[in-house]
Amino acid sequence: MHVPKQDGKLKSGKSGYDCADKVFTDELSGYVYSPLYPASYPNSSDCLYIISVPEGSTVLLTLYALKTEPCCDKLDIYDGDGGGKLIKSLSNRLDPGASAVFQSTGRFITLNFTSDLQIDDHGFYARFDATPADDSLNPSKSTDCPSANQFFGSWGVLVSPTWPYHYPNMMDCYYHIDVVRGKKIELRVNYFNTETGADVVMVYDDGLGGETSPLLKNMSGRYDDGSFSLMSSGSAMTLRFISDPQITYDGFSFTYTAV
Repeated sequence: MHVPKQDGKLKSGKSGYDCADKVFTDELSGYVYSPLYPASYPNSSDCLYIISVPEGSTVLLTLYALKTEPCCDKLDIYDGDGGGKLIKSLSNRLDPGASAVFQSTGRFITLNFTSDLQIDDHGFYARFDATPADDSLNPSKSTDCPSANQFFGSWGVLVSPTWPYHYPNMMDCYYHIDVVRGKKIELRVNYFNTETGADVVMVYDDGLGGETSPLLKNMSGRYDDGSFSLMSSGSAMTLRFISDPQITYDGFSFTYTAV
């Protein structure tokens, strides 16, 4: 998984965060996120993200995580390279489905994340993809398990198949997390909603996720974001997601951090 370098620095002797504008030029895909993610964003942030994809494509932006102060900290999404129409202004919590997917009319899309002087939270994390005009290659429409299922970075975001739409029936997907030796893994819920008792995420305390692996938690049903976190005993963790032949829901989004 590619994670872009975080620009910006804390202002010396001032409250807030000095964001350097992030510009993605003619990219096929990538990730954008609030300053310091997955830690809480600073107060007084004002961060601009300008994304362009190759000629003949439009930008598909998919939100994987969102948690901000409801009244005052927000993510504004604009069609174009800064002066276009406002597509959506987002704050508070993640709402999956069509409301978590945004498409530009051309090859540019711009994000502006702002926070006020007090009360911070985890912020946002999103993926962008270049898509053809007919949207036939939209990666979220694949009904397979995610091909990128191994995570080696110091943090990352894991989502259910076809996120942010309903996951398919009859899924059996593994997600393997392996961080630097000597570190542990903290797993935090961004969103979770599956068929209770039938569609299950099993979190294992090793890199295998087999029948003899120690089980940290068996999850199904609904969990609010931030309702709990799980900690591994070592540097590896495995998630296995199983869905049955009927009834699907929005699925899940997790953030992991090496601690």
